[in-house]
Amino acid sequence: MKGLGAEICKNLVLSGVKSMTIVDPSPVNEQDFVSQFLVQRQDLGKNVSHIIRHNYVCETIKNNQQ
Repeated sequence: MKGLGAEICKNLVLSGVKSMTIVDPSPVNEQDFVSQFLVQRQDLGKNVSHIIRHNYVCETIKNNQQ
């Protein structure tokens, strides 16, 4: 998922979409750091879908339970 996909996902969530499936088998690369906000430098080489799920979805669930 590149920059445009990240923005579309963000906008869908902000508009009220409660569930979303993100499928991206590619690993995080250097270009991802400048084109989107969903990955961080420490995620280099890891699967994009797993990183997004771990960094954002799990954190959102944890914050909503507090």
